[in-house]
Amino acid sequence: MLKSQIEATGGKMPVNSDARGDKNSDKLVRKLDCAVINYVHEIAKEAALPAFDTVRGLFPEGNEIYDGARFHERTHTQIAVRNDACIKGFFLPRGETSALTSPVSP
Repeated sequence: MLKSQIEATGGKMPVNSDARGDKNSDKLVRKLDCAVINYVHEIAKEAALPAFDTVRGLFPEGNEIYDGARFHERTHTQIAVRNDACIKGFFLPRGETSALTSPVSP
């Protein structure tokens, strides 16, 4: 449905690509995945379904860590927070000295 809608308006489908342009590596820039998630949420909104505050995705990347493994070298989870009110605060890794502060006012 997303593809049909984009093509009907003369647009181009977004693509997932590598941040460095290396076609043989993992797709780290996930513009297509993002478009699909946003499209699903728009469909739900039009159907008056409850909104999701967050979306979680698991990305198995890299080589298997052993033969037949479902674990890969760089498998990771990404969480997209769609509702900023869900963010109560954040932390910086040790050693960071950025001037960032909590997005929530006391």
